[in-house]
Amino acid sequence: TTQLLRLDSVQQTTQLFGSTACSQSNPLRGMAREPWAWWRSLGSPATVCAPMVDQSERAFRLLVRRHGCDLCYTPMLHADLVVRDAAYRRDHVPDDACAEDRPLIAQLGGGDPATLAAAAREIAARGGCDAIDVNLGCPQACARR
Repeated sequence: TTQLLRLDSVQQTTQLFGSTACSQSNPLRGMAREPWAWWRSLGSPATVCAPMVDQSERAFRLLVRRHGCDLCYTPMLHADLVVRDAAYRRDHVPDDACAEDRPLIAQLGGGDPATLAAAAREIAARGGCDAIDVNLGCPQACARR
């Protein structure tokens, strides 16, 4: 189940994703109170490959995992493209087809809260990552295109 990082409270989760986010069956409900339990559920990763613009695709992630990396990030996914472009989703948003590429955190960037929330829902629906990291300002010029 995909979980979202960096939400400090159930209240923030509700504000971003609506009241259904606080239902008893939603895995986000306990995130703010149980971050270490979530981390342990990922296998307590000790080595992490941070997201790199245009470099963190699946082939690279599988290579670094072979050399001992426990947790990887996707390259930054552009929220507006995730929401409006099916071809972009197909080519860039991870799906559940590669069990060897887990645990995986999808990095999502954008400037509009509603678009970020919609993109996060799209990413979660594909089932290919364990968390979504929201990047609110990448200094790399190539990430701003």
